[in-house]
Amino acid sequence: MGATVFITANVYTNTMHALMETTLEHVRYIYSIARRPCRLALYSLIMVALGVILVAPLTFPGVDVSRVSFTNEYLNSRVAGLLIIPSGHKGEVPAVIFSHGATTNKELYLPMCRELARRGIAVLAIDLPGHGGSGGHSAATLTEYTSIWSAYDYLEEKVPEVDTSRIAAAGQSLGGISSTFAGVRQGGPEFRAVVAIYCWPSLEQALETTSGPLDDFVDRLFPLFTWSRGFDITDESQLAERDIISRLSKTVPPNYLLVVGERDEMCTMEQEEALVAKAAGRKSVEPGKIYGSFEDGTARELVITSDDHFSEVTSSAVFSAVYSWLTRAFGMEARGTAPFLMFRYSGWGTILLGAMLLGLAVALIMYAWLKDRGARVREGPVEEVEPLQSTWVTAPSVVVYFLVISLVSLPLAIWLGIRVLVPFIVGDMFSSLAVVRGLLTLGGLALGGWLLYGRLPALRDWDWRSDARRLGIDAAPVAGGFAAFLFIYAPLARVLYLGPGLPYSILWYVLFVVLATFLFWVEGRYFHSLLLPLFGRTDELRGRIRYLASEAGTRTLALALIFVPLMSNPFMRMGRPGMIRLPLVVVVLIAGLPLYYFIAWLNLRARSAGISLAAPSLALALLQGWFLTAMLSLR
Repeated sequence: MGATVFITANVYTNTMHALMETTLEHVRYIYSIARRPCRLALYSLIMVALGVILVAPLTFPGVDVSRVSFTNEYLNSRVAGLLIIPSGHKGEVPAVIFSHGATTNKELYLPMCRELARRGIAVLAIDLPGHGGSGGHSAATLTEYTSIWSAYDYLEEKVPEVDTSRIAAAGQSLGGISSTFAGVRQGGPEFRAVVAIYCWPSLEQALETTSGPLDDFVDRLFPLFTWSRGFDITDESQLAERDIISRLSKTVPPNYLLVVGERDEMCTMEQEEALVAKAAGRKSVEPGKIYGSFEDGTARELVITSDDHFSEVTSSAVFSAVYSWLTRAFGMEARGTAPFLMFRYSGWGTILLGAMLLGLAVALIMYAWLKDRGARVREGPVEEVEPLQSTWVTAPSVVVYFLVISLVSLPLAIWLGIRVLVPFIVGDMFSSLAVVRGLLTLGGLALGGWLLYGRLPALRDWDWRSDARRLGIDAAPVAGGFAAFLFIYAPLARVLYLGPGLPYSILWYVLFVVLATFLFWVEGRYFHSLLLPLFGRTDELRGRIRYLASEAGTRTLALALIFVPLMSNPFMRMGRPGMIRLPLVVVVLIAGLPLYYFIAWLNLRARSAGISLAAPSLALALLQGWFLTAMLSLR
């Protein structure tokens, strides 16, 4: 028996030794052919570790966090939540049901929710319908409040640690509106208090504040958004259903606090004051002054901070106002100073950036390995093509055709009924646009190649099999790098509650990636085939800069023009009155130029390296799809 154990142990030791030797040999080989990417991978892992070290202490100590789910009986759909209970609490504790803003999820608000729990208030943070891990579809505030009612029922029935006589509803943006609805709808639970971090008087007023009359632009663009699947923005009765100010009174919602930043882009301070005045039964109210009594539920207050709509999430002033209101409503003694919530967001960003850099490093390592093995088929140098027409004729024709495509894309998509292909906000309009503009660009590429350079006959000799093989090989490192990014980020997102680590609907995610890759690829080929040859040798800095500027400028101008056909005024300004308001076209020009310059540079760099444009196109589509479906989620 002893001999058998000895032999087995010896075999195991030798096997592990051989495996380690083989592994080290592979590591040395990889490092020898890709030293810089290997160093980048190491630095990325260190960055991720630092992020974890920063995030973990700001998540768990002092609170017990658990994932929960329950059924929204009103909509017959699943509600996902995070239950955050104060550690070591004695007896029952009060609780608040916290709801997030549109396109976000419950995890984004964990710093604020955790600090409430550390101070003795249990928090059930939920994903509203059509967001995060919850089922159903967003209804533009019409039914979201039912998830808050269901969360109330869950606390009553399933969480014995909670004092059911002291439960409040709170939220920011969409969550603030939904919490207000939850407090004013008849037949629902009896909340001790309702807190809204921003709330609109009505949907119509909110839209007109930021973008002008609905029929000037918004209702023309509306069919391309996922909201349009269950909501007609031109129907006055449906708009009236989403009105809030008419439902407020001195008793509903109970103990109502409205907190808003004075730089909030979604409203004016006059609108927010009117809301609280209506709830207080007065003609006007003074910010910072409490009206009514907590004992009978008539307490009202408007708190104005120096924040904008996005910084309200991380604001210490907002937290202080919310916590102070809840302690008074619950009859508690306030404890602790206002926390600095940005620490945890910094750790979150460090982990995300580190994971992305690791994915880039893995992709570069795979490229180096394929190149060393001779597996890749090079495209060769940039093809020099002598135009059949002079540059001053050819270049404008290429640019003008692309701009015309952008002008007709959205109206054509609506006319053809190609509206919401992918039911995620932002992704919905982009996917419809990708189909129309991609096909039009592809047609222009074929026609332009034939008319300007006589390239169409070359299709007869195209080696489709070899080209497909090369596309697959060149795309493999991109897929590998994205897999490495998810391999690091997704588990940490799950354990540390950073937010969804994977897109929560793989089918729609894949469809979006396919459509986005097609658009990025065909547009890249369009410019490389028709515009690039006009600039001569791009291995010279001057020629490269001129070309990149021309492509980026054309793409940016096309993006700025894309909304013009749907506007009654092409110079329509966006943003609420009292702030810096610029025409939408100008905003797109300012924001789009650096982005498209990077895309043009990335495509040109891939071409000079002999890599198919499908590779950078796939990389952009994967990251954009992940960001829209996992980080900015609304369906």
